[in-house]
Amino acid sequence: MESYREVLAHGSRRYGTRVALRDATSSYTYPELEHAAEALARGLRGLGMAQGARCAWLSPNTAKYLPTFFATARAGLMISPLNFWLAESELRSQMETLAADCVLTTADRISSFEPTLDDLNVTHRIVLDSEEPIAEWVPWRELFSREGDLPDIDPDLPHEIIFTSGTTGQSKGVVHSQRQRVTESKVVIDLIPHPEQAHVLRGSPQFHIGGIIGPLQTLLQGGMTTIYKFNPRQHAEFVGGGVDYVSGVPAQYAIVAESGALDGVDVSHVKACSVGGNGASVSSFQRILDQYPNAELVHFYGSTESGLVTAIHGDDFLAHLRSVGRVAPGVDLRIVGDDGREVSDGAVGEVVVRSPYVMREYFGRPELTAQALDDDGYLRMGDLGRLEDGYLYIVGRKKDMIISGGENVYPKEVEDVIEGHPDMLEAAVIGVPDDVFEERAIAYVIADPRFNDSHETREQLRGHVRSVLAGYKVPAEFRFVDDLPRNALGKVDKVALRREYQP
Repeated sequence: MESYREVLAHGSRRYGTRVALRDATSSYTYPELEHAAEALARGLRGLGMAQGARCAWLSPNTAKYLPTFFATARAGLMISPLNFWLAESELRSQMETLAADCVLTTADRISSFEPTLDDLNVTHRIVLDSEEPIAEWVPWRELFSREGDLPDIDPDLPHEIIFTSGTTGQSKGVVHSQRQRVTESKVVIDLIPHPEQAHVLRGSPQFHIGGIIGPLQTLLQGGMTTIYKFNPRQHAEFVGGGVDYVSGVPAQYAIVAESGALDGVDVSHVKACSVGGNGASVSSFQRILDQYPNAELVHFYGSTESGLVTAIHGDDFLAHLRSVGRVAPGVDLRIVGDDGREVSDGAVGEVVVRSPYVMREYFGRPELTAQALDDDGYLRMGDLGRLEDGYLYIVGRKKDMIISGGENVYPKEVEDVIEGHPDMLEAAVIGVPDDVFEERAIAYVIADPRFNDSHETREQLRGHVRSVLAGYKVPAEFRFVDDLPRNALGKVDKVALRREYQP
């Protein structure tokens, strides 16, 4: 199987009338999902869109996204799920880069989004949650009754454009093909398979890479995916209803824990909790285990640009909680210094990777593509890490590294130590200018509510860090806060922290 069409046809033949996908109000069996994707593809072509036309998607999580996503691939179109939390000016910037021919969104966004579409001459406009036309907007359901010709589509053609700003604040559209996504999904399945008829709960935003790659893995294995717009109450309801596997980012697990929504809910049937990203602390993982005592932890490391790079789970995870795992099959990973040469085992350098599913390009940004991909196809991850006994350890972002008095300070290393203190919940360390040392480290810390902030307790925390790390790595200042700025995926936004910093 190399295309989504083949994936859906395989699911219909093998899994019959099992439910493949659902949300709070709708569901699709495997045959229904295949039929919906085919009908929507014909409907999109029936609007008059030519092969290669680009569709922008703007909506909170919904089961409608997956059949539409598969339909665009079947029709030879490209799709870009946009971050529905962005301000209109931010969306306009992405739409200008995308030069979309079509937009699909919800009725409540039409009035605010329409001026941008008018300015950019977006021809085809589809409303997802209205049965009746709204001015120039075609109801999504009407696409099922339209007819257009469907060409044979090469699965290597660009299909998906996911915008990411990473930690740079510069929005970039990452391009992948069908074949790349299917190949990546097969690698994940080989590493950490689910049993047939597994029920997976996914609440991460669908404009994130996990919006398609996670459900695709479940479809290939005959399971069911429940999609929901994340909130603790609904999370608890679905878990109580018999979910086997939970997938999310560290911030989502933390929010559920703090809400108390799982109090009294039977979680004994949850077999695994998947955690994406590289920023979770050991204490975060322990809290997840406390929430789901019968579940194994599953951790994936990668990026929108790279796809899966490493994975770790179960007892291996527990034995290497600070590691993001071993390199996935088919991935060529190297740790390199500033001169581009590989460093010795255990030394810190930048993580670079090459695989069959590393991004094709940044859409419309050849200069940024050239900065990210070298001539041999290696992607610069922007992460600093080290390899020890085959396990990868991430010590921070390259652009986050602090140079204090000529010495390198890796923020994540300091954050892990702070979060290892029993009264500290979360930490974010940034570098700020210093007249003497060039930069100094500042730690923003969320403490346990029982923590008594005083000169004595701050010195105890400082002593805790100093007992583990060299003196030059100890933050010059600890600032206690109630919350930290975060991006759409729940990751701490250090760009915002540096922008807001006042001496």
